[in-house]
Amino acid sequence: SSDVCSSDLSSPQRASLDLLENHEYVLEEEWGNVPTNGVINPKSRWKETWDLGVLTFILYSSIVVPFRICFSAEAEGNMWFFEVGISFFFLADVLFNFNTAYSVDDKWVINHSRIIGRYLSGWFWIDMPASLPIEIMTMNQNGDDGGLHLGLLRFLRMFRLLRLLRL
Repeated sequence: SSDVCSSDLSSPQRASLDLLENHEYVLEEEWGNVPTNGVINPKSRWKETWDLGVLTFILYSSIVVPFRICFSAEAEGNMWFFEVGISFFFLADVLFNFNTAYSVDDKWVINHSRIIGRYLSGWFWIDMPASLPIEIMTMNQNGDDGGLHLGLLRFLRMFRLLRLLRL
């Protein structure tokens, strides 16, 4: 139960308060003292450093993706490998997001099914298309047969720009 009158809350907020059981969350000050079943603390030093890397690659993509789409300028040589690496970095970030705690009323939710459900009902649908290694998927696409397919794959790059909204 809660100190807040349940009629003052929206249905999802009320549901999260009513259904969150003791084993499904930890308080900030308890984080290192109770088992979290491998759930990532979003405030940990390494996670914040990782998120800075994500930010850097999103900002890089915000400049490069429009250029590549507008001028049909595909990455070549070392830049191709670099951009494939960025895609795999984003894929790893998707996996981390499936296992990163989130905050509800000053409590960190550590229940895996709740974390997965929340991610699938939100940012996953932007993060996953943004993470696809388009560079690899378009490697052998040339000629008229794959033109529409190639255009659709290039369009998926625009999802990387949508990740800017999360910042």
